[in-house]
Amino acid sequence: MISKTVSELESRLIEKYRLRCASILFLVTLSALLGTGCQKERFGEWWEYTIVWDDKTLVGTLKMDGVDGVTKVSLVSLDWGTYDLENVSGTADKFVGSFTLFKSKARLEGTFKGDTLLGNLRLKKGNYPFVAIKLSEIPSEIDRSEIPYVLSDSDVSKDESNIDHAGILANADRNSFLRGERIYVANCINCHGTEDIEGSIPLSNKFWKQPLKAGSDAFSMYQSVTRGFGSMPPQVALTPQEKYDVISYIRHKYIRNNTSEVFVANSPGYLAGLPKGNSRGPKAGPYQPWSDMDYGPFLINTYELVDGETGLERYHSPGPVPYPDEDYSKNNFAYKGIAIRLDKGEGGVSKGKAWMIFDHDLMRVAGGWTGKGFVDWDGILLNDKHETYPRTVGKLHFGTAVSPGWANPRTGSFVDPRFRARDGRAFGPLPKVWADYKGLYHHGDHVIISYRVGDARILEELGMESHDDEVVFTRTLDVTPGQHDLKMKVAPIQNKVAVIGDNVLLEKEEGYTVLKISHGATARIKLFIGDTSVEDLEPFMENSGLPEPLIPYTTGGNPHYMKKIKTAIVPGREGVSFAVDQLLPPFENPWASRMKLSGIDFKNGGRTA
Repeated sequence: MISKTVSELESRLIEKYRLRCASILFLVTLSALLGTGCQKERFGEWWEYTIVWDDKTLVGTLKMDGVDGVTKVSLVSLDWGTYDLENVSGTADKFVGSFTLFKSKARLEGTFKGDTLLGNLRLKKGNYPFVAIKLSEIPSEIDRSEIPYVLSDSDVSKDESNIDHAGILANADRNSFLRGERIYVANCINCHGTEDIEGSIPLSNKFWKQPLKAGSDAFSMYQSVTRGFGSMPPQVALTPQEKYDVISYIRHKYIRNNTSEVFVANSPGYLAGLPKGNSRGPKAGPYQPWSDMDYGPFLINTYELVDGETGLERYHSPGPVPYPDEDYSKNNFAYKGIAIRLDKGEGGVSKGKAWMIFDHDLMRVAGGWTGKGFVDWDGILLNDKHETYPRTVGKLHFGTAVSPGWANPRTGSFVDPRFRARDGRAFGPLPKVWADYKGLYHHGDHVIISYRVGDARILEELGMESHDDEVVFTRTLDVTPGQHDLKMKVAPIQNKVAVIGDNVLLEKEEGYTVLKISHGATARIKLFIGDTSVEDLEPFMENSGLPEPLIPYTTGGNPHYMKKIKTAIVPGREGVSFAVDQLLPPFENPWASRMKLSGIDFKNGGRTA
């Protein structure tokens, strides 16, 4: 009876072994972690590794997974990124693989000793110890039934009912960490703070030194974020992916080194114990704080005006720095551009649908466009991209060349007298005897530009009007009497242009419709500019009425920012030789304003910084 039972057990084991070998033969390739027998296969194992790198200790996961029928070996690091190994070979006891790290060839080799992998990361600059511990494959579950969350199960959104928690956590990588860092800075830092900046709410957990009362493993933290716990409300605005992104950041940045917590790794066994599902939840919207911010109705920057369909393709010189000169002779750059939103609505210039740019180097309206998105946000001060510049997005209805918008009042010439760089482009403002930018007035929804041409003072407001789904752009100007006749380029001759006002006329000159104002005359005018699709400007002129005087908008108005923001000062300890007071930035504010901070050093006496 006993021998029969053993024989049956042996048969079952052999059959199970045979089936496992068959599945392995299907999954692995010549580069897989195999010696000369499938019994040496380590398919499906995850190892948590540590590399002592100079003065840092880097941690990550060595994954031996199957993807599309091929064994894939990769190093996943939230610090470095993900690196897929090539030329993988070895036996049940040895392991060798190579990859490219920081543009240099790296070789990883090690020896398996039970549940430990000991080895070295070899680079040209030296060898670095590599130690990995096999992560448990035994399913585990954590009892959270007694945790008093703010929301009950029935209160949680239906989007949470079928989430693939294990799948999201298994795919966590460097990009997840960086997304989580952005979310932490935008949503969490004000309350929780950092090791250097005290949070504004004393009860908020200090992840780097305090234990988490509701659990510090990934899914426990997910429940706290989703359902709320203690003084923290549920974070209903975050998608499941965004929650796990910020959780990955907090766990790796802070909790991993928190001596009051036992760090629970996202092992295969831990993931196997999570609730099952096949949904990743709603798709997270793009994280674009540069476009989410409410800048108000105008934004001053350098812009290129281009039509989204017919405009020039963006071009940069290839190769390493220093770059050869680009040919920008045909590009319409407004180097000192004031982009003004023309349509009404909340959210400021980035949420508009129609805009014009006034170039206060050349006193010209560089052009007008409509669309969704404002600009592409490329630029170091916007989306942090280097060696580039923002371009308009949408339909360009009209544009003017990079040249003076007003003729020289003494000569009547539009010839550009400014300094030219070696690539032929002119830079800087017009001479002050020609024109001079004075600034702008922001009165309610009105943005009034103030400048001088010769001795004539000019106030100008940019606008738009619509009729039967057609859009035209408008320029309203108050012009004081001057000693010289004035000429202004309005738009290329293919654009439709009309004007309301006295002492002015429109003529054609050098491919442009030009506005002329007689010397010694006061002019209050309104220009209408339409593209070739506009059939007739008369309906716009009839509905518009007489030009509005602009001087009333230069004398001050109601405050723009009535909403108060809260911040706090955390005093330093008294009785120490060097006290540090912390002024907490208002990261959470009504305008989604980004904080770009710098340091101020005060000299003796505290009056000079």
